[in-house]
Amino acid sequence: MELFLLSDMEERDENLNYISPFFSLPHGDELSLQSAPSPNQLQSTQHDMFPIEQDKTGKQKLSATPRINHVEISCENKKRKIIRREVEKQRRQQMGSLYASLRTLLPPEYIKGKRSISDHMTEAANYIRNLHKKIEELKYKRDGLRNMGNSTILNADHEADRVTVRHCSAGLEVVISSGLSDEMLPLSRVLRVLVEEGLNILNSVSTKVNKSSTHAIQSQVCCQVPVNLSGLQRKLIDLVTSSSSISSICAYNFCQDP
Repeated sequence: MELFLLSDMEERDENLNYISPFFSLPHGDELSLQSAPSPNQLQSTQHDMFPIEQDKTGKQKLSATPRINHVEISCENKKRKIIRREVEKQRRQQMGSLYASLRTLLPPEYIKGKRSISDHMTEAANYIRNLHKKIEELKYKRDGLRNMGNSTILNADHEADRVTVRHCSAGLEVVISSGLSDEMLPLSRVLRVLVEEGLNILNSVSTKVNKSSTHAIQSQVCCQVPVNLSGLQRKLIDLVTSSSSISSICAYNFCQDP
């Protein structure tokens, strides 16, 4: 009985190992079957691609997020740190050069005994305020000197301008003393006024001492109509005054130019 069972089992094994020639596999399929990965290899590959996580019950499962290359992340972080360090280094160097140039602009009495940068910045602000105050004071003094000089020029011009009209042996004499130049008060203007008043010009003498000019003009009356001396004198004074005002305005504008 035992021998019969053993022979029956051997016959079954031979039948299982037997492959019919009608159902033989191609050569390529044999290779594919031979190279198929094992379940352990598949599991290790999945563990490499997806990290293992534990749920609330403590069971392990594959994460849905793939594993990131930590080596690449570490290299990227190092590059960023190097760039930040270099930028900070350049910023410190630039600030150091700016502080050094600022110290060279400050007078020694402002930074004497003070080494910190905050003290230097405070003293620089004080120095700028003091400079602004001094500039305003100098502007005030300059304007005062200009006004004083202009008023002196005007007073001197008015004091030097004199017009005299009087009778003489020839007829009538006009004497004009003025600090104006010949360009500002031409003699032709004075002669034109005398001719308009009906006077005949006999002679004219002009002298100049320093910056003052004196014109002495002798004339005679053309007709028997008497000449109004006060009226003639007023016209000549107005002529000299208008010329003096123009000269003063020109002098003031010249003083105002930097």
